[in-house]
Amino acid sequence: MTMKKFWTLSLALLLILSLVGCASEAASMDYAPKEEINMEAAETPMTPGMDMSSTQFQGQLPQGRKWIITVNMSAETEDINATLEQITQQAIQLGGYLESQSINNGSRKNNLPLRNASLTVRIPADKVHIFTQHVGEYANVVTSSQETRDVTTDYVDTESRLKALEVEQQRLMELMEQATSMSNLLEIEKRLTQVCYELENVASQLRSYDNLVDYATVRLSISEVQEYTPVKEETFWQRISGGFVSSLKNVGKGFVEFVVWLLSNLPYLVVWGAIGAVIVLIIRRARKPKVKKNPFSILLFDEIEKAHPDVLNVLLQILEDGVLSDGQGDRVSFQNSIVILTSNLGCDAAAGGRRTGFGRDWKGEAQQEAVLAEVRRVLRPELLGRLDKVVFFHALEADQLQQIVRRELTSLAEKARRAGLELSWNEKTEIALASMQNSCDARALRRRVAEQVEDPLAEGLLSGRLGNTAFVTVEQGYISVESGK
Repeated sequence: MTMKKFWTLSLALLLILSLVGCASEAASMDYAPKEEINMEAAETPMTPGMDMSSTQFQGQLPQGRKWIITVNMSAETEDINATLEQITQQAIQLGGYLESQSINNGSRKNNLPLRNASLTVRIPADKVHIFTQHVGEYANVVTSSQETRDVTTDYVDTESRLKALEVEQQRLMELMEQATSMSNLLEIEKRLTQVCYELENVASQLRSYDNLVDYATVRLSISEVQEYTPVKEETFWQRISGGFVSSLKNVGKGFVEFVVWLLSNLPYLVVWGAIGAVIVLIIRRARKPKVKKNPFSILLFDEIEKAHPDVLNVLLQILEDGVLSDGQGDRVSFQNSIVILTSNLGCDAAAGGRRTGFGRDWKGEAQQEAVLAEVRRVLRPELLGRLDKVVFFHALEADQLQQIVRRELTSLAEKARRAGLELSWNEKTEIALASMQNSCDARALRRRVAEQVEDPLAEGLLSGRLGNTAFVTVEQGYISVESGK
C-alpha cells in the first residue's frame, strides 16, 4: 500500500467517525427528555453517594401549604446492630420516633450469613434532611428518593367540613332546648347523633393529616454486607485490581466455607463412605471371574468353529500365557484349568466310522485325516499348535440312535397321557425312526419324531379320530398313527 492510499484511507476513516459522533450528539440533543415539575406529587431520586441535604428540596417547597413528605432509602452496613442503634438515637434526638422495625436473621447469600432490616421512621418535616444526612454517615446509601404530595386542598376541605359540623352541632343543641314536642325532640336527637359521629370521623382525618404533614415518613432498608457497593464509576485499572482482590477474598471465603461444611458433615460423610466402600466390594466380588474364584476349573468352548475371531484371540492368549487381564487390570490365572474345545467339523467324513465315544483306534486312517483336514481349514495353525491333544468323537451306532428315539417317544407318551390318550409303539417303529442318513446329528431324530409322530397325533386328537388309545405303526417304510381300538 502506497503512502497516498494510506493517508486517503485514514482521512476517510476520521471523517466517518466525526459524522457518527455528530449524529450521536444530535440524537441525544433531540431526544433529551424535558424536565417536568408537578407540585402536587414531586419525587427526587438520588444516585449512590449523593447527599440528601444537597438537593435543598425542603427549601424549594412553597410556604403556607400542606405537604406530605415520604423518603425511601436503601443502605449497606458492615454491622447492622450498631447502625440500627445509631439511627434510632438520631431519630429521638431530632424529635422523631421509630414507627416500625423488622429484622431478618435467616437469609444467606453466597454461603455467607447476612442480615437485613426494614425501618419506618417518623421525623419532623423540617428536620428530615438532617436525618437523611446522618444516615449517609452511619451507612453506605445505595439508593434514595423523596416524594412530596400537596394535600392543601384536601386539608382545607376537611377543615371546612369540621367547622360546618361544629356549627350544626351547636345549632342542634340550641334547638333541642327550645323543642316543645316529643317528636321534634326525637328528630333533633337523631340528627345530633349523626352529626357527632361525622364530627369524630372528620376530626380523626384532620389529625391524620396533621401527623403526616408535621412528621415526614422515612422508609429505610438496611442490608449487612461484607463489602460496600461502589458509589463512583471505577477506572479500568481499578476494576482489574478490585476484581482480582475480590476473587482472592472469595477464594479464601470459599475455602473456609468448604472446611466448615466438611467438618460439620463429617459424620455423614464417614457413614456414606463406608456404605459406598461396602457396595464397591460387593460389586467387585460379584464381578470377580469364576476362574479366579475356582482356579481348578474346566472351561468348555462348544462348537468353537462358530466363535468370533476376537474370542479366538483371547483363547490364544489363554493357551499361550495361561494368564488373562480384564478391563480393570485384574489378572486371572488359567494355569490350573483344563480347556476343552468341541467342534462338528468333519462330521460327514466321520459318519462311516460307526463307533461312538472318544478313542484312538478308528477303523480308517483316511477318515481321521479327512477330519483333520477340515479342522485345519477352519481353525488357525497357531491355535491348533497350542492344543495338547486332538480327540476324535466317533459316530453314533444304531443302538444308540434307537435309545434316543425311545427316549423321545417316552416323553411324547407322557404328554399324551396328560391329555387323556394312551400312546404305544413297538421296536420296529424305533428302528424305522432311527434309520437316519446323518448319524452325527442326533437333533435330527427329535425333528423326525415331531414331524412323523407328534404332528399326526395332535391332528388325530383334534379331529377325535384316535379316541383314547393310539398306536404308532410302520407299513412299507411309512410311519402312521392309528387308533388302538
